[in-house]
Amino acid sequence: MNVPRKDRVLFLDIDGVLNTPQDRMYPDPDECLTKELLARLDAFVSEVQCSIVISSSWRYRHTVFSLRQVFARHGFANVEAIIDFTPDLQTGAWNNLFAERGLEIDAWLKEHSEATHYAILDDTNDMVHLVSHFVQVDDVTGITNADLVKIKDILES
Repeated sequence: MNVPRKDRVLFLDIDGVLNTPQDRMYPDPDECLTKELLARLDAFVSEVQCSIVISSSWRYRHTVFSLRQVFARHGFANVEAIIDFTPDLQTGAWNNLFAERGLEIDAWLKEHSEATHYAILDDTNDMVHLVSHFVQVDDVTGITNADLVKIKDILES
């Protein structure tokens, strides 16, 4: 495992990015990760040495430590790359559940000036003002190599 670079940050959604609809059917939500997709992300993190900040709703039921354990159980070696969660800025209204995600990423970035290069992987496009840093993943397939090429270009620009 390489030491993650704090200047390169990947904001990561999980559902629809690291699992497919079939895998989301597991009764235990922590077991619904698609191992092939997680392995693809793991290889990418090794290559680009980025840090990961979780922007997913998974942050509501995990600590960084417990999420690292879940990822490790599924074969993800770069668990130390998971460094933080975005802050929770939800208003409490159900229709705003995901509407704040871009603002939460903005808030995290304001507190972490060392993150000079960042990219966002998500299956929902609710971050119009961050479009130049955003790659939308097809939630049926999860992350593809083509998605990761785009993310690498963003992180290295």
